[in-house]
Amino acid sequence: MTVNRILAMVLLGAVLGCGDADPPEPDLDAAWTHSQRVIDETRSLLEANVAFDSPTARAEASRYLSGLIALHHRNFLHFSDPAHPILHRSVAIGNKWGFSNPDNLYLSATVEDGSAYRISGRLGTANQTTIGSYAGDTQDARAG
Repeated sequence: MTVNRILAMVLLGAVLGCGDADPPEPDLDAAWTHSQRVIDETRSLLEANVAFDSPTARAEASRYLSGLIALHHRNFLHFSDPAHPILHRSVAIGNKWGFSNPDNLYLSATVEDGSAYRISGRLGTANQTTIGSYAGDTQDARAG
């Protein structure tokens, strides 16, 4: 199993899904404390994993974790209002999420079940455009 695959599995379970932890309270201090605790727990998991026993592997794990933290903070702080969805880059250099395809442009928007939305724009030179709808949180998303 590759280091990236192990790291992805650890991070997806710990950071994105927060395991079976209760969601943070709706005040900023509690949310910040919860977020920091999840990051600290994830770092401890990485440090304890034998796959990350070299300085290079630990540095790569820290880089990958930092990118995911930045990605999800940005998504939840700036792009999480289903009343005003904004298509934004959800995977880019510095915040890879899993095993993205370099030929794809990944855009995401938060929407609400039961609401109607219209997507408009210019296709440009794209050979293919695929739109998917997923329900649930990151750790348990399923096609909608």
